[in-house]
Amino acid sequence: MSKVYLAILLFLNFKNLDGRKPQQEPIATFQRMSSLSFERGNVLETTSGDLFLAVSNEELVFVRGGLREIFTGTTTVQLIPANDVKKNRRLKVRLKNVHSYFFKRAKSIALAKRLINKKLPFGWLRCNKKHYWDYILNSTTHTTILFKYCPLTRYLKNTPIEEIEGEDFFLENAYWKKIYIKDLPSFSSNSKTTVELNASSRTSESESDKSVVYR
Repeated sequence: MSKVYLAILLFLNFKNLDGRKPQQEPIATFQRMSSLSFERGNVLETTSGDLFLAVSNEELVFVRGGLREIFTGTTTVQLIPANDVKKNRRLKVRLKNVHSYFFKRAKSIALAKRLINKKLPFGWLRCNKKHYWDYILNSTTHTTILFKYCPLTRYLKNTPIEEIEGEDFFLENAYWKKIYIKDLPSFSSNSKTTVELNASSRTSESESDKSVVYR
């Protein structure tokens, strides 16, 4: 068996070499944020399926939902102290095992940090939170002629982390137009200082002023 074939076999994760199905990894249970231990590079999943990425042992980032319009609008990557998230006593999370083939988690962190508070295009069907997370965590590109402004076309797996962190780092949309991060406007919304509650959190109004929850 050639090394190339072996690599492909393991990459696709269809079978082990002896023909048996691969052993399934145990699924982590949801627990209160205040009870969960995590470290830089971990991905956290909420009961509603939204994600957090730990960019340090004390800070998380998440992708906001689109604002202002139902089907198209703007979004951003938002940085939030983990201690603020822990204030939401109803929020439950678990560690999510995300396989990042050939895209190191350090690159994911660098990319997410470059997008913090930057105004980004959002499309409910064609350029949504899932597409942004696939791009941040695994450099999975997303190109569609139905929403050509989505800036997730550039393939980054071979891009050095130094370039991602550099002054002239850029993304590309479906027109193959370069979108320099340094030129993107800052994201702003009419929301409060804290992020507005997602309905899935089912947090009471009395708690909403004390809790920080993603959209």
